[in-house]
Parts: sequence; structure tokens; C-alpha cells
Amino acid sequence: MEVRPVPTQLFTTEAHGETTQIRLHLAGTRGPEMISQLDRELTHWLSQNGGRHLVLDFSDLPSLTSDFLAKLIGWQRQIQAAGGSVRLTGLNPTLLELFEITRLSRKFQIITDATSRPTGG
Repeated sequence: MEVRPVPTQLFTTEAHGETTQIRLHLAGTRGPEMISQLDRELTHWLSQNGGRHLVLDFSDLPSLTSDFLAKLIGWQRQIQAAGGSVRLTGLNPTLLELFEITRLSRKFQIITDATSRPTGG
């Protein structure tokens, strides 16, 4: 298992064979500047690590903005275009409800806990 911190600590990665877990670290203020910075850094990381199967870990995020959701959809497109896939984990009940209401649960494969099967897809 390899853990590589990113200098700004907006996310860390853990490689497990063909799958990489990306843990997002956006506690506190998540204004437009931080989302733009995360977008730049994650997009750069994705361009160098395309074709990976990713698990995005939302454990440190109590809420999401519509800007963040738009970026998430863009990252998914970039990952899928490179031959990879995206699964989401660590969504709290409020975020799970948000994904259901917005029907993004149909677009993303969501892992609700370590023992459950993914939903969506």
C-alpha cells in the first residue's frame, strides 16, 4: 500500500493494484477558490494517472456544493474517457440523500460501507 500526500493536502492517494483510493480533505470552508484549487490538482493528478479505477472517499466532507458536484461529474468523465471507473465511499446520510434527490446515485457507483454492495452505476 502506497500513500502519497499532495502538497496542499486537499487529497491523499492510496494505491491498491489497479485501484486508487483518493481521500478528499476539505474540512471547513469549501468556497469557490478551494474547489477550483482541488479541481486543478485532481485534474492534474488524473492526467498523469489516467485509466485507473478510483474510489473517492468523502469521509471528511460533511456537505457538498453544486459547484463541487459539477466538478465531480467532470472528473468522472475524464476518468471514464481514460478507461477508468469511479466509485464513491464515505458518504454521510445527508450526502447519500443528496445523491438520491439529484439522481446522481444512478450515475455513480456508491459504496455505503465496507460490507455492503455498491449501489448505482
